[in-house]
Amino acid sequence: MQEGAGRLVATFRAYLEKVPFLKIVSWKKDARLGEFMPDLAIKVSLATTEQVIIALIRSSGQPRIAREAVNQLYRYRDESPGMYAVFMAPYISSQAAAICEKAGIGYADLAGNCRLVFGQIYIERCDWPNPSIVKRELRSLFTPKASRVLSVLLADPKRSWKVLELAKEARVSLGQAANVKKLLEDREWVERSAKGLRLSRPDELRAAWAIADSFGKNRTRDDNSPTQP
Repeated sequence: MQEGAGRLVATFRAYLEKVPFLKIVSWKKDARLGEFMPDLAIKVSLATTEQVIIALIRSSGQPRIAREAVNQLYRYRDESPGMYAVFMAPYISSQAAAICEKAGIGYADLAGNCRLVFGQIYIERCDWPNPSIVKRELRSLFTPKASRVLSVLLADPKRSWKVLELAKEARVSLGQAANVKKLLEDREWVERSAKGLRLSRPDELRAAWAIADSFGKNRTRDDNSPTQP
């Protein structure tokens, strides 16, 4: 199981224990199911039946990570039909939540967002923000050097770039350009083709940049605030 997943496991268990007619029968971490090993395998007893729940835990809830987890959970369900599958991460973005919902996969995060639909159970809480995680992720994407890469991409959103070309144009290292590429891919804000990398959601990138700028200004004001006597 991923490091630091304990809080997620405890949060998910709390969601289940709040249901008055649900009883947790068994709870296994890193359980083996045939040739697969989900992070959690849970058996619960409902009013008239039992249900097995399997879960994958990831350190990020961005769309690309969610889509990969959903595909893996599909394979788990093919191995054992009738299981209910859940994706868990510290914070699941609204786009990632939509991916899970469309696929019939449950989800849960630490911010309070969750959707669990199986048997007689229907739990849904959405659009709960998690500012600390959002701020940290935005800071990693909008560092000064990363911003140079983003500026090049936004200058001509329809153009495709090879990573090496992008690095040279933005005057950053190849590793820095590759890191920005990964962060954008995780959010599904870019698409790849034989011609290279191209922005697919430039408006979402601009909006996120504006939010990151506001976080930075607020932090500067806090740092420069006079000390109270």
